[in-house]
Amino acid sequence: MEPPNASDTSSPPLAKKRRTPKACASCRRSKLRCDEQRPCSRCLSTGNTCVYFERPKDPTVERFERIESALSGIQDRLDIHYGQPSPVATHSSISFDDDSLSSTRAVISRPVPPSSLSDFALREPSTTDLISSGLCSEQDARLWFVTFFQGCDRFVPVFDPSTDTFESVKARSSILFDIIVSYGCRAATGVLSRQYQMLYSLLRRHTSDLILRLSASQDRPPPLEDIQALMTIASYSDSGAVLADVALKAAIYTGLANGLDSLFASVLNTTGPDVPAPPKPLREARVWYGLFVLDHILSLDGGKPSSVYIQSSPRRVRALVSHQERTSTDLRLFAQVELNAIRLTARSSLTGRHVTDAVSPDSISRIVNGTLLDLQLWLSEWQAIEFGDASSTAEHPVLLLNLRIQHAWAILTLQLWALTASGVENIALMTDSQRDIALAAKSAAEQHLQLLLTNVPMQDNTTSMPYVANLRYAMEFVWAKNAFCILIVLRLGILLGDPPNSLIQRLTEAHQFLHELDKAGMGANISYMRILAQTVDKCERAVKASMRNEERNSAESSDTDFQSFIPKEFMFEWDFPGLNLCYIPFDWQDLFLDFGTTA
Repeated sequence: MEPPNASDTSSPPLAKKRRTPKACASCRRSKLRCDEQRPCSRCLSTGNTCVYFERPKDPTVERFERIESALSGIQDRLDIHYGQPSPVATHSSISFDDDSLSSTRAVISRPVPPSSLSDFALREPSTTDLISSGLCSEQDARLWFVTFFQGCDRFVPVFDPSTDTFESVKARSSILFDIIVSYGCRAATGVLSRQYQMLYSLLRRHTSDLILRLSASQDRPPPLEDIQALMTIASYSDSGAVLADVALKAAIYTGLANGLDSLFASVLNTTGPDVPAPPKPLREARVWYGLFVLDHILSLDGGKPSSVYIQSSPRRVRALVSHQERTSTDLRLFAQVELNAIRLTARSSLTGRHVTDAVSPDSISRIVNGTLLDLQLWLSEWQAIEFGDASSTAEHPVLLLNLRIQHAWAILTLQLWALTASGVENIALMTDSQRDIALAAKSAAEQHLQLLLTNVPMQDNTTSMPYVANLRYAMEFVWAKNAFCILIVLRLGILLGDPPNSLIQRLTEAHQFLHELDKAGMGANISYMRILAQTVDKCERAVKASMRNEERNSAESSDTDFQSFIPKEFMFEWDFPGLNLCYIPFDWQDLFLDFGTTA
């Protein structure tokens, strides 16, 4: 038999089944979808009927519905347990897009608050002070609190001893209270004391507490006490630049600067002592200006970018001198506001950041001379303000001495900035005008050192060196500045070829400064004490080697050892100018002779 033909065995083609419309014509044209239970508005209005069928659900949608049902059951059980809407009920609500079930898009209906960390939690800052925690007796705490206000508050001038009392600070802020007591302990017992080392870990914890508190409190501004605490830690910390900017951010969020206009207006409109002053503006202005000064110190002398500027005249701060709540410490603060504004203007001009032309020798001379005039006016005018102040007779001599020391420091840094702007580091290659600037810097450094050792008559008919005696209370910058000043005065003396007798005089003054520190019981800040001792020791070896007329190589070795001495603290923690200066003589005849000998 013949196999059947393929055409005989194949089935005839099936007739194409015509699709039956499932929706009315109007719904098809408008591409709407409706069902029997929920007809669309067009069908309801026209009376049309659609052919309905049960559409199978998407498996993913069914899964989300089961999850939502399970969450609803958990919410009900938690509501019964807590007796009120549970956290899940208020924080987790999932809804689906009814317009397009096929997309299966879940929508979270509530925003996540900033403090919500899901499975994580922030550590709560401690609310107990060091007395309640048993870390310190009340007697010691009172002693160290008083010690802080005997000198530390002059270097962190954002407090008022008449209102920031032991009981008041303790009741308002346990963190600020602990910080004041801790740094009072540092001033009284020294950095290496057992008491301060025990409290140092508490300072680190409070630093973390303050930053965490600022991060978590997004709905309300931080209290003024937190800003004061951050400023105090920044003044005595190696991380001062970072903490100062954190405090500045908090101050901006709080709006401390917003009350300055009303404060100035209240001072100008005052017609008599009975006119009431605003309750807070001076306290807030004091903290804001303290932040301004700290930012400028860390910028001009610490190398960080300046974060805040004065756009109006800094002389306006003098209006607050007549404020009835102004303290003698406020005079220090207001004078520094004006001084640092002058210094910042000069530094910006010399580095060319705010001038269109290059910093030419003529420009340098003009900037330096103009700034010297501004600094002299600043000194004479603030001395007159201090002489006219009848509220701080006991501190008059010390305040006047501090003005002169700050003036000498401003001139020293100005001249060294000018040398840096001239682009010459080797004194052997300097022009006459550049050498004149170097000589002026040396003169300012010598004056600064002599002022540190100035004896001041006190009210009890005795004399003392108040500046050295008060260094136990000093902030980190002051220790670094004094170590640098002694280094630079000795360095410039050698580089500029001072005679041996003059160098011996400078060394004698440096030894006297170290001796006064020891006599005052300074165990504070061992690193900068070591820098001072090393500076004097290296310079003394270089000078004695030259005076004994030893072999040339030996003398040059001692001198080079001192010239190359740059403490790492000045390289990485501070930005003091002039440390790159050197003296490399070029004897061209000897150079050619060497070439000839080699040939």
